[in-house]
Amino acid sequence: MRFSTACLALTALAAPALALPTADHAVAKFENPAGVSGQVTFERQPKCGAQGTHVSFQFSGFGATAVGPFSYHIHQSPVGADGGCTATGGHFDPYAVPKTPVYTCNPAQARATCEVGDLSGKHGKLNPLPANGPVSGSYHDVDVELTGANAIVGRSVVVHNAQGDRIACANIV
Repeated sequence: MRFSTACLALTALAAPALALPTADHAVAKFENPAGVSGQVTFERQPKCGAQGTHVSFQFSGFGATAVGPFSYHIHQSPVGADGGCTATGGHFDPYAVPKTPVYTCNPAQARATCEVGDLSGKHGKLNPLPANGPVSGSYHDVDVELTGANAIVGRSVVVHNAQGDRIACANIV
């Protein structure tokens, strides 16, 4: 009896050390004094049994000649060592939503039709007014995860102009 009690006590003491790491907060900071700057903040929402993540964003510095509205996505990989956005790969899509004949994100059926990383497809594009002014907002996304197999930490957020060119990127840390 003493042995089993001791084993249970040791197991209880060891359990916190074996627990997987958790992340309640992550951020992608865009720091470009000559261009787009701002941040996207991701916060886990565990209260009241809610799933998903609260996302808030603020951007500025699009410039008077930048053409919007601007889309923004979570991409598969981090920003390259050179600071360029090409290394970020494609949009984060762990559920492999259909893309043929044409990718169409329907926010009412996000899990079935939208890439997890397609933030602007699910929640709207960035549309600064005036054209070079700041833009901010927030929303709840049930598919964005901070931990587990589909975690976004270690990936990146990329901002695209109206033509789809990558104009800014930042790692999610």
